Amino acid sequence: MEIRRAKMTDAAALTDVVRAAYAPFREAGLNLPDVEAGIDDAIVETPVWLAVEQDVILGGVIVRQSDTMIQVENLAVHPGASGRGVGKGLLQTVEDWAREQGARGLQLATHADMAGTVAFYRRLGWREVGREGAKLYLAKILTENEP
Repeated sequence: MEIRRAKMTDAAALTDVVRAAYAPFREAGLNLPDVEAGIDDAIVETPVWLAVEQDVILGGVIVRQSDTMIQVENLAVHPGASGRGVGKGLLQTVEDWAREQGARGLQLATHADMAGTVAFYRRLGWREVGREGAKLYLAKILTENEP
């Protein structure tokens, strides 16, 4: 598996992966935001990494830098690649990049009822920092010092 930056030519395939990744949650009745919208814009405007194997996109992560924290906007892994370290590899890439940028940490919001997703982040050292309705806020501090 290779992790690389996304190109505009990857937008449609990444959108398909995001759609597939969130489909089980939508089918279970979770009210989720439109996570597929704006992927092409994100590739142009922000860092987007892909996990690729034999030219097939297995997953992707979209991030934004805000002040001293890196916001993970979307992490999506195709269900067929689940359990293969795709999400972990993508987040490690983001973490390494965040350190290079001098970021203090990473943050994200997820749906509180996505139990497997929340457990995944917690196993990787993320901690709950807030909750608003069904929205759960998580963070992973990389350094206690301000950059």
